[in-house]
Amino acid sequence: MIDSSMDTVLCFDGSFEGFLSAVFEGYALKLLGADIVNQHRYVPSFLQTVIDCPTDPAKAVRVMTKLQALCSKKELNEILSAFLSENEQVYSSLYRLIQQKIKRPKQAMLSNLGDPDALLVSNLVQKVRRERHRMCAFVRFEHGDDNLYFAKIIPDFDVLPLIAQFFRRRFAKQNWLIFDAHRHYGIYFNGAEAKPSLEMIVDIDQKMIHAPKVFHSDIESKYQKLWQVYFKHVSIEERKNIRHHVQQLPKRYWRFLTEKQGIEIP
Repeated sequence: MIDSSMDTVLCFDGSFEGFLSAVFEGYALKLLGADIVNQHRYVPSFLQTVIDCPTDPAKAVRVMTKLQALCSKKELNEILSAFLSENEQVYSSLYRLIQQKIKRPKQAMLSNLGDPDALLVSNLVQKVRRERHRMCAFVRFEHGDDNLYFAKIIPDFDVLPLIAQFFRRRFAKQNWLIFDAHRHYGIYFNGAEAKPSLEMIVDIDQKMIHAPKVFHSDIESKYQKLWQVYFKHVSIEERKNIRHHVQQLPKRYWRFLTEKQGIEIP
């Protein structure tokens, strides 16, 4: 028997709450064979029925509550990590894996890598985690004259939600902002407040992105120069292994690293 929902597409706004709202609508309408797509990337087709799923916080909470009851903490992290990959197929794969989890709650979500959906999600989770690890290591802050530490990043995946707590713990007493210049939003933390909290920032002075030196404090340029000199002098010319170095530190990160400024990126 052919499931008519196979020709149905559930469109959401690209947010995680929007995705959960689409999952709710899919179950409410019994469209278990439908696809879920980001409306900003979907190319309309005459062969598909499109259902717009507006973000509904109440519906999103209901789905999240269900997932928390069914899934381990590890599985919840895998769902979020895969979602943040922004892969076009991942939303439909996650939808089908959630259906399987509801049917077989004792079976680990990614236990069967023979399932194309589980394999896709598993591979994306590994890639996102690798990018998160690199961001934690490669973010370079610049000190502003208003005592704000600012960093710009352009990660392959939307990992800002995954690195926020790491930097909150590491720089608990400082004011800092990490801005994703590709996705046009950032996370801000004010460590000087009595009860500091993380905030999402979507509107900042464009000079901070394109000409951050305008905001540098008096000592920032001096510290940058000291770090560059130190980096140069601790390097041992005879032991250089450029191939290994690039494997551990891909060139796409170099433009954001203080110690790499002035080095050509072929």
